[in-house]
Amino acid sequence: MTLDPKILIIDDDPIVLEAVVDVLETVGYAVASTNDGPAGVETLKENTASIVMAIVDHNMAGWNGIETIAHLRGISPNIYCILATGALLPADEYQSETRPDAVLPKPFDFDTLVNAVEKGLERTK
Repeated sequence: MTLDPKILIIDDDPIVLEAVVDVLETVGYAVASTNDGPAGVETLKENTASIVMAIVDHNMAGWNGIETIAHLRGISPNIYCILATGALLPADEYQSETRPDAVLPKPFDFDTLVNAVEKGLERTK
């Protein structure tokens, strides 16, 4: 049995979270979503076999995006992680295990989002 790859969206802004989920589902992707890092980690633990990508907001209460990526990679080292951020982050903020595979600058439009996902999914094959 082949599972469709699933994308995990983690963002504490409910409007952004809903918009990203709606766009990705509309173009045909399977999506799981949570509003913070710890919930995202639990979702990944429950769906490790099917989740191949995470789009993680950087500026969240509690764990920020970099911390969340570190925890996600502790469970699934090969998960493709896109960091969504409106901030310019210094290169030294990233360690090898927390470095996102791609950065999605905020604000982004729907085409930019879909293109980032398509590029990421190509790399997970």
